[in-house]
Amino acid sequence: MTLMQWKLLMRDDYIEQNLYSSSLVLDELTVEEIDKCVVQLKNGKACGPDELSAENLKYSHSILIIMHLKHLFLMILIHAFVPDSCGIGISIPLLKDKTGNVNDVDNYRAITLSPVISTLFEAVLGWL
Repeated sequence: MTLMQWKLLMRDDYIEQNLYSSSLVLDELTVEEIDKCVVQLKNGKACGPDELSAENLKYSHSILIIMHLKHLFLMILIHAFVPDSCGIGISIPLLKDKTGNVNDVDNYRAITLSPVISTLFEAVLGWL
């Protein structure tokens, strides 16, 4: 058996075991659960690097979007792989005290604008 054949065999075994062990979680991931998490997203927040906001998900044709999101989330859980675009965020420094010294580094705090899809995925995982 070559190294490549062994790697493929090990990968197939891993995927099979992962599917079996996570079948309970996969069964709990329903359209209704995702829809509850979409409704709980906060309005009026800044868009992330994907330029989507919570309002885009809330006011779109919900059943179509939710079905696609369910498929995406299932694939992430099954294959144990999160797309690189879900890990990208934009860090922005915010002034803590507007009356304080603007040149003082300690007078700033950072916020990170992350993609709304990854925020929703985190909410769904927390719901399960």
